[in-house]
Amino acid sequence: MAPVFVHGVGLRTPLGSSPEVVLDRLCGLETAFGPYAPFRHAGIRFPFAAPVQDDDLPIPPFCAADDRGTRLLDAAVRDALCDATGARDLSATGVTPDRVALVVGTSSSGIGPFCDAVRSGAARSDASYGSAATLVAVALGVRGPVITTCNVCASGSLAIAEGADLLDAGIADVVIAAGVDPLEPFVGSGFDALGTLVERPRPFRAGRRGFVLGEGAAALMLARSPAARSPGRGIVLGWGSSSDAHHITAPHPEGEGLMLAIRRALACAAIPLDDIPVVNAHGTGTVYNDAMEARALRRVFGSRAPALPLYTVKGSIGHTLGAAGAIEAVVSLLAMRAGVVPPTVTEGDPDPDCDVDVVLRARPMSYRRTLSLSAGFGGTNCALVLTTGEEITS
Repeated sequence: MAPVFVHGVGLRTPLGSSPEVVLDRLCGLETAFGPYAPFRHAGIRFPFAAPVQDDDLPIPPFCAADDRGTRLLDAAVRDALCDATGARDLSATGVTPDRVALVVGTSSSGIGPFCDAVRSGAARSDASYGSAATLVAVALGVRGPVITTCNVCASGSLAIAEGADLLDAGIADVVIAAGVDPLEPFVGSGFDALGTLVERPRPFRAGRRGFVLGEGAAALMLARSPAARSPGRGIVLGWGSSSDAHHITAPHPEGEGLMLAIRRALACAAIPLDDIPVVNAHGTGTVYNDAMEARALRRVFGSRAPALPLYTVKGSIGHTLGAAGAIEAVVSLLAMRAGVVPPTVTEGDPDPDCDVDVVLRARPMSYRRTLSLSAGFGGTNCALVLTTGEEITS
């Protein structure tokens, strides 16, 4: 695959909406967890979550106030447009709308209004998994493909991969790739039933039992040519995906699927193993995911794996589900530019099953590439190879 340039990024996270501020707060080991009243009212045993603050969530004129998924997506997409072009509306960017595509990854966007309709006994609801993408596309005037991908926790990463494919195939000149998920008690109750929710996550540490849910959105404006507003945010160099074909919730214990996704991403990027110096891990903090991820890295990188610096942001902002891969891709690009490996907020003793170099304090480091990993229920995996792109654009 030819390199795909990231012209601009947009973020809405529990730690804020300014990309640079979010990175600073991550590096400062800040967390956004706290008691969450909607989860408590729903009877969830661990009613903690990491919401996006309402001040970071404007209400566009085409959207209901309670449709947080659409609000999150609209804000992140417009921020990405502004970051790339200086304009918050497609009509002011000079880009031909017929050649613009919108690809959105989500696992639950639209489910909030739908649940409200069911609770109220409404005869119908216009909400759906794809409603956020549709509403934002109509508001912006996007006339290229509009795609919603629902691959659970790998959705955000796969939206970026799908966007790269649309560009590679010549179907679009510009793709806005995004991931989004709001907090919703219905979803929280499902994870509560599975026993995966906790008060505080402990990624890659002994005694870990699960995660705290967060909400958020991230958008990346992608194109085949370098950004006009230099220097741009970086490059998607390669991607790979796979299925475990193992279990509806549990990952393959030996990381079979994730290993395949990583190898496919490296082959797509046409780079050797030694060109990956840092990993942005999925790192949910569940017993099985973290051990699986460590094993997949060992199978790919061999004896080098335990010394490969690794971090996850889920100890700070929670598991944002369909938004996670997109948020983590943006964080990866920001961190490389800043010359830092962000820390993982966790606690407890090391776990022999997670034999990886978990970065616990912000680590200054000059590096140009990051492997960003996502893994979802049903064994859906995605790996992205991201780079600052100096060696390509210079």
